[in-house]
Amino acid sequence: MKKIASLTLAGVALLLVLMGRLAARGPAPRADFGINCAQDTLRTRPGWPLVTFQLSLVGVDGYQGPVRLTCVTFNPHLTCEVSPPAVSLGGDSVAPFVVTAWADPATKAPSVYPLLVNAKGESRNIRAETPSHTQTLHLVVGQ
Repeated sequence: MKKIASLTLAGVALLLVLMGRLAARGPAPRADFGINCAQDTLRTRPGWPLVTFQLSLVGVDGYQGPVRLTCVTFNPHLTCEVSPPAVSLGGDSVAPFVVTAWADPATKAPSVYPLLVNAKGESRNIRAETPSHTQTLHLVVGQ
């Protein structure tokens, strides 16, 4: 009985040592992506031509898969669109995209309006966490 108890105690001690080593390493990096923006603030006037924001997605820690892109504005007189509406990342690749915005003639000026760009990863694996990020852009509408 003493022999079994000492073996069990030795097994528990070994398990604790292994768990400590794994914890010291930290969690494995999660595949992700980031949004880079060349310029997050652009100026326009009501009714003037479109302005174009240059952005890109960058894969981090081997993210692979499609990413859906959308743009949201909180003013009915502003329009923003993302092109293309989806990109595919492979590993640590870079995928450029643009956001175009326009302020119709009824837009109150001068003012600064936020535009939210949403990037949501899509995974076919229902157990995998899919990264999601938001980038705020600013459209300055002047006289």
